Amino acid sequence: ETIVLEDGHTLAKAYLDVRNNSRQYVRVHLPQGAKLWSSFRSERPVKPSTDADGLVRIPLAKPGEGTPFTVELAWFVPAPPFGTGGAREIPLPRFDLPVSFYSAQLYLPRRYRHYNFEGGVKRVEGLSRAFPFRGAIEGDGGGGFAPSNVAAQSFQRPPSGGGDAPGSSSGQLPIRIPMLRRGLEARFERTLVVEESLSIKWECKRRKTDVV
Repeated sequence: ETIVLEDGHTLAKAYLDVRNNSRQYVRVHLPQGAKLWSSFRSERPVKPSTDADGLVRIPLAKPGEGTPFTVELAWFVPAPPFGTGGAREIPLPRFDLPVSFYSAQLYLPRRYRHYNFEGGVKRVEGLSRAFPFRGAIEGDGGGGFAPSNVAAQSFQRPPSGGGDAPGSSSGQLPIRIPMLRRGLEARFERTLVVEESLSIKWECKRRKTDVV
């Protein structure tokens, strides 16, 4: 699930249900410029590493253990602000193992109209499969603080500079990152994704009056 802030930045979480029979790691290709903030396996924090290709490696349970478990990642991606609107794109994470069911949920700024969605995943009214998202907070969509303030209160952004590579784990926090589900929700899904780069593209335009 991805929260898209009006200043353009995105806060994202991925949940991967894994049944591991042979692998020690799962390699994840995060969006360009992403800062990995936390990683969990079976509800416990794990320390990721970065391989020679710049991909994030998350250690899995011991090979041969057939019990399914969940890998959870949270990251932050800086991007230009929405301004008056225009074309937008959200690259989705890619995994180096087959994914039998891939879903994405975007929470978009309410001050804009969002239309002409396209990409490698299909937009749907409701997901074919439901997942119990961890650490999610339901927003009321009304008054209160703006999404950009949520980022400031819920996260400590990694310091700029230092030339971190895409998918860098610098600034990673050993705590679960809360996600505020607030905004216009758009759902997408696809069955069977095998090491394919996916993204969601759309257009937006600032409304003349705000939607609450």
